[in-house]
Amino acid sequence: MNPRFYFSTFQLGAEKAVKAEVLAEYPQLKFAFSRPGFITFKEESNQSPPLELKRGIFTRLWGEVVGQTKDQATWAHSKNCRRAEGFYIQWNA
Repeated sequence: MNPRFYFSTFQLGAEKAVKAEVLAEYPQLKFAFSRPGFITFKEESNQSPPLELKRGIFTRLWGEVVGQTKDQATWAHSKNCRRAEGFYIQWNA
């Protein structure tokens, strides 16, 4: 059973507020990683459907992490993938 990760983007300086609002809605998530304006959370189980953040006031973008790579060519073929601050973000079109 692999864990599932979620990410959130937000305005710089709102890290504490985003952590609080996400963990208030989904207390089973654990903080995983952050950069200014970017934070990830870990869900231990991937057996349930992906979580949707319904009450995100400070969150600008919320999604599921689909993978990690350091090779730009790996994601270059996807028209639904964009690079942002060293991360590749994919969304459903």
